[in-house]
Amino acid sequence: YAGYTVAIAGIIGGYGPDAAPQLQTLAQRETLSQMTAAACEQGILTQAGDRAQIAITQLLTLAGHTNITVTTTPPPSCATLLPAITY
Repeated sequence: YAGYTVAIAGIIGGYGPDAAPQLQTLAQRETLSQMTAAACEQGILTQAGDRAQIAITQLLTLAGHTNITVTTTPPPSCATLLPAITY
């Protein structure tokens, strides 16, 4: 991403020659933040809960259980999952 490259370029100036570990940590945080945002926007966490409910129901049914009720907890809001990251 162009914006990401610019952000890293601006950060590099504040570190000395042994900046690799700090830069790697910053890059990992940014990547995780972007992945979490994408998962929220696409409803992936809700889909995962739905699929888990189906899988557990099928597993218990195959094991001979009847009258199964699987209740999943809805994912937290995206605002909760995406705290402000400060460096």
